[in-house]
Amino acid sequence: FLTFLKGGSCLIGLKDYDMVVSLPVSNTVVILSRLTNLYAVNLMIGIVAIAPMMIVYGTSRNLTWETYLILLVSLMIAPIIPMIAALTIGVLISCVSSHSKHSNIFSLLFSVLGILLFIFAVSQMQTMQAKQVTNVSLMFMELINQYYLPAFLFTKALVYTDFSSLLSFVVLSVVIASVFVIVISYFYKRLNTIAFSHNTQKNFCLEKVKVSSPLGALYKKELKRFFSCTIYALNSSIVMILLFVASTFILFDMQDMIVKQLEALGMISIFQTVLPLMIAMLVSMNCTTSASLSLEGKSRWLMCSAPVEAKTILQSKIAVNLTLVLPILLVSMIFLRIVFPLSIAETVLLFITPTVYTFFIAVIGMWLNIKFPRYDWTSEYYAMKGGAV
Repeated sequence: FLTFLKGGSCLIGLKDYDMVVSLPVSNTVVILSRLTNLYAVNLMIGIVAIAPMMIVYGTSRNLTWETYLILLVSLMIAPIIPMIAALTIGVLISCVSSHSKHSNIFSLLFSVLGILLFIFAVSQMQTMQAKQVTNVSLMFMELINQYYLPAFLFTKALVYTDFSSLLSFVVLSVVIASVFVIVISYFYKRLNTIAFSHNTQKNFCLEKVKVSSPLGALYKKELKRFFSCTIYALNSSIVMILLFVASTFILFDMQDMIVKQLEALGMISIFQTVLPLMIAMLVSMNCTTSASLSLEGKSRWLMCSAPVEAKTILQSKIAVNLTLVLPILLVSMIFLRIVFPLSIAETVLLFITPTVYTFFIAVIGMWLNIKFPRYDWTSEYYAMKGGAV
């Protein structure tokens, strides 16, 4: 899931491509260096997620040292195939969307759709009874073991302490990763050419020059910048998209059930009180300004030389954050107000509190990006994740 969010951008379309490709190293070495960093991150997350389950499983089953060895080796190898699968999907999305004039919009839509499908599957599991979850889990495991060979090999190695199955699992993971590296290495230059190319299917036509105020022109520039970078748009808008989807789903499908469950638990009054703060917390996770200056990168001199005040530049970046958040926030709050019975004071707080947080997080994100900029990035991902927010 983490790798899918990064997409193919950690391999394709990096800003230092010209410098790296001129070095006396092969494409294979370049790709392996990128994959090593990504593998380390996935391994660390895997350890945090899986290690506690390994400990519980080991203490409840009185496992031998051989089984612990199998678990340890499997933990080291487990991230490889999912990582390669997610990278393959990311590269394919980039290639398919690159043939369109609005390639980044299609890439963003595909990524959001994948995340929403994942969230929907998880939410469906949450609504099941314990017995249903057990039955579905068993059926799901049988299907995985039947059609997904690595899972079958891992299960066989763990249950029967079969080192030959463990060896097969390791070899299969290494082979799949090797094939991926070989294929991407072969098409590496071509894929980067596609990533850096621009759509030229429409003939140039001289039209009247549109004139805008300095703030309006900069605002349009920032808005285009937002939609031109898939990672920037996805990381800066996914929380609000999920809020809108959740509020819509609750209004049209789960309205009675949610209210009845909260009333049965005696938590309806508490929930009504904290609802504005919950939405405000989600709003605080949706900030475009925290990386908007850093994303200028090496071209930041253009803004420095523009005949406009610095305040106007910062206001245009803040305006983009408000444009993206406030409309979605307003619609979501209206939906939630319809679902939950609130008093006049609670309704006012429901609308005022998240709105105030929207302005606050936009300004504080801008301030932090001014204090801790990151201009030396080679990929937009590092500009997004390498700042203070």
